[in-house]
Amino acid sequence: MRWITDSTRRFSKRPFYDDDELEYEAHSAISDFLLEKNGCVDYPISTDDLTLLIEQHADLDIYADLSELGCDVEGVTSFSAGKRPFVRIRESLTVDPKRQNRLRTTLAHEFGHVRLHNILFQQEAPGIPLFTQIRASEQICKREHIATALRTDWIEFQAGVICTALLAPKRAVLNLVSATTLDRDSLLQLVASTFGISNEAAWVRLSRLGVIGDPRQQRML
Repeated sequence: MRWITDSTRRFSKRPFYDDDELEYEAHSAISDFLLEKNGCVDYPISTDDLTLLIEQHADLDIYADLSELGCDVEGVTSFSAGKRPFVRIRESLTVDPKRQNRLRTTLAHEFGHVRLHNILFQQEAPGIPLFTQIRASEQICKREHIATALRTDWIEFQAGVICTALLAPKRAVLNLVSATTLDRDSLLQLVASTFGISNEAAWVRLSRLGVIGDPRQQRML
């Protein structure tokens, strides 16, 4: 990671991670946690383990009323200097068994914010000037951007990469892919079921790893 000028002007400097660094951040966070807790790393990662992972680093409310923020907001992470981040997840994701994949994706996305962005609202990093006079913020995460934010929205993009990389680690996905000769749609379903994610999240993950390309293509390779 290195510090670069923030073109959005929200901060004077912001952290830049290349793709491999984001993969490493996700893999090290979940593997270290699962090895310490369970003695092994198995997939899909349980929802309980995801909540415990967040609770090691932040306060968490998985029954939050986010209705005032709009029907498409599913997670919010609040930051404030000198305090732990506060993650809120829309209650409907938690109570509806049919939305467990969406819940897990949202939890993983918010963990990405906690892991990568809390430093922006805490004490100055060594050698890095004060970012802004704003020392508190809410990162509001809408359904459509949980896993698919554009690179230009760097803070959401970074959390989105952490989200899919945490739930479906690169090496595990590529090992699964290399052992199959499935067509694209069948592969998406296999990845989704193996890692407990939606087909949409599986699509994003396989696209970022270069396994599949344009949706109009009929083959995955």
